[in-house]
Formats: sequence, structure tokens, C-alpha cells
Amino acid sequence: MAGLAAVSRQERQRQGQRDQEALRRRALVIGGVIGVVVLLVVAVAAIGGRNRGDQKATADGRSDTPRSTTTVQPGLAPPTTVPFEGWVDPSSSGQPWSSKVVGQLTFRGNPTRSYYGLGPVPSAPEILWRFPDSGGMCGQSAVGGQAKSWCGTGWTGQPAVWLEDGRTWVTFGAYDKE
Repeated sequence: MAGLAAVSRQERQRQGQRDQEALRRRALVIGGVIGVVVLLVVAVAAIGGRNRGDQKATADGRSDTPRSTTTVQPGLAPPTTVPFEGWVDPSSSGQPWSSKVVGQLTFRGNPTRSYYGLGPVPSAPEILWRFPDSGGMCGQSAVGGQAKSWCGTGWTGQPAVWLEDGRTWVTFGAYDKE
């Protein structure tokens, strides 16, 4: 009996050593990931912080690049005067994407995902329509060779919403069981 207890004790010690080694490896991996993220943030900040040739900084650090004084209809992006060399102008952050169509045309309103639409949001919003009128939108679908019941549209994104000819349009991607 004493021999079994000694073997069991030794096994627990070995298991404890394996657990400690696993924790040490996890800590090293997490530390490495954090280090890479920090390096990426520093690199992006260094690249993004460079002063572009079309801007000059004043003594207090502000840009003296001329800004448009044109008034813009709420929900529209200001017109661009100088084309931006790149994917998206960082100064468009927080602005709607289109200068022609009022609405949410992309997820969160623009490529920087930083425009949340016009407000204010009603304090007591009302449901204006519902589809279907009652019940859920459920259907059968094959999952792993077995029929499963699923409900909803199958899509969790944000719809595109815009005004056209005095009407508000809402579109979104969804599954159609037919």
C-alpha cells in the first residue's frame, strides 16, 4: 500500500511540474503577443504621425491646412477638395461616407467604422412594422447531414439605410429558405 501511495505522490508531482511548464509557456506566448502588438502600435503611430507634405504645423502643433467653410447638409460627408492618396482619409473619421446620399451606407457609416448616424435617438422608440406579423422566421436546414430548425435572418450585420425620392430604404443580407 505504501508503494502505491509513493507512486501516486510522484505522479502528482510530475503532473504539477507539467502544469507549471504549461503555464510558463502560456505566459511566454502571451508576452510575445503583447510585445508584437506594442511594436505594431508604435510602428503605426510613427507612420501615421508623419507630417504630410500638404500640411504645415503651426507653433502650437495645429495644422494650418485650410478647412472648407461650406455648410453641409446633416448626414452628408463634406465635399472633398483635395484627393487623398490612400485608402481612406483619416480626417473623414466620425463623418458619413457619402457626400451625395444621406444614410448609413456601410457598417457604422464609413470605412473607419466611426459614424453612427444622425440623432437624436427617440427616448421611447416605437415599432413601426414587424415581419412576420406574429411568430418567428424559422425553417429547416441541413447541418452535418441532419435537419435542424433555425430562426432569424442568418445575418447579424448592420443594414444599409438611405433616403431616396422622399422614401427611407432599408436593405440587408439574409438567408431565404426558398
